[in-house]
Amino acid sequence: MQFSLALLAASISTAAAWNVTGFTDSKCTEPSGYSWGYDKSIGCLGMSKPVTAIRVEHLPDDMVFTGSSGYSCNNFHTRGGNGCHTQGQKFQSFSVYKSVYPNEPAPERLHTDQR
Repeated sequence: MQFSLALLAASISTAAAWNVTGFTDSKCTEPSGYSWGYDKSIGCLGMSKPVTAIRVEHLPDDMVFTGSSGYSCNNFHTRGGNGCHTQGQKFQSFSVYKSVYPNEPAPERLHTDQR
């Protein structure tokens, strides 16, 4: 029993947080200086300067990334999971949240104009 509890504690403490990094190029190779890492859902995070691409890493299957061209998670959106995300309007904000459909994979891209 003691070993099981120690193993459980070790697995909880080493759980990786998801990471979001902004880039100045469309291939996610030139970092912009923006980088975040968390282990839970977050509301909208705005960036003072737009970025060309955002790389998402270690995002759990039941969570979704949404990047937006507006500062308040408004206007054009790109939605998905792990990977390098780009859109023609650049990104100025993003959110990460638990999917309301946990058994359904997030689409690679979903563009909407919310004006």
